[in-house]
Amino acid sequence: EQRLEAATARREQAERWARARAEILYWDLYAATRDLAMQQLLRDRADALLEEVASRAATGLVGPVEVANARLFLATQELALIDRREELDARSDKLAAFIDARPDAGTGSRRYQPVDHPPADGAVDQVDAILAAARRHNPSLVAARAEIAALKTLAAAAGHSRAPSLRLTGALGGNGIAGAGQPVIFGADTTVVAHTGGLAEAVSNSLSGDFPSWEVGLRLRLPLGNRTDRGEHRRLLGELDRLAHAYDEAQRNLDAEVRAHCRALANGAKRLAAARVGVEAANEQVRIGLIEYDHGRSTAFELVRLGADLAAVQQTYSQTLVHTARARANLRYLTAGRFPGAVDGAGGS
Repeated sequence: EQRLEAATARREQAERWARARAEILYWDLYAATRDLAMQQLLRDRADALLEEVASRAATGLVGPVEVANARLFLATQELALIDRREELDARSDKLAAFIDARPDAGTGSRRYQPVDHPPADGAVDQVDAILAAARRHNPSLVAARAEIAALKTLAAAAGHSRAPSLRLTGALGGNGIAGAGQPVIFGADTTVVAHTGGLAEAVSNSLSGDFPSWEVGLRLRLPLGNRTDRGEHRRLLGELDRLAHAYDEAQRNLDAEVRAHCRALANGAKRLAAARVGVEAANEQVRIGLIEYDHGRSTAFELVRLGADLAAVQQTYSQTLVHTARARANLRYLTAGRFPGAVDGAGGS
């Protein structure tokens, strides 16, 4: 029964891990989708920049080096766009392989498209309560506790087996007599037993106790050498000690993981706000750069640099968006669904 409890807990752990893994793959797909959209926008900007630089070069306002810079920027963004498409396809394939279901061919899309947004930040102010819930309900620890209990039972049984034992035994029964009477000879005397009876009468005699029988005694078990039982007992004790240390280590690692994800949730709003400021600043730099370029105070090379910075900032923002969502999924897995609850804020395309 204890091993059944451990196996059941391990099954629950596998199911919850599958749910958490699928959710994390979904948010990775969300980030890749957003990165592709932003890279497509940057590629379109690079194309527009090349057209503008080419028109200026035709009128003699800029030199060929400006055109070369714009062409280089467009080529770089084209390559980055291909990389983003491949990454998105890979994320979709990874999700499809994990859930064993390809996108519906009837929709005309070869990849999955996320429709939910990452949940809002989940501020954590009860870390100790979350730790207690994880220690109590985490399926991995539940399975380990059941395995330890099973080993304790087996070790106790092995300890009894290696020791001498004295048992009092007894039995109480009944006899039934059936068949034809036979002559009994004692010396010169011959006596004929008049009793006769069939199987039914014999069964009746046994059940009614007409001819009772009983026995009582002692049974002594004294192992000689006793190497097998003693060795098995010591082996089980050693295995029990190993499992106990492994359980302590697993609990410490669980505490560290829970605390790390709690910190990620607590800092989610600040991290997202900082990333949003970075995106706004990068967009403002590009806007100002375009104005300066229009007035001849900047070059196409500077616009290329600003575009590369904007691409990097947008990717950082995408990762920041899903960072908290990953932490929520992992925390829900570690606490067996006790925290932080179902994903909220679903909706949108």
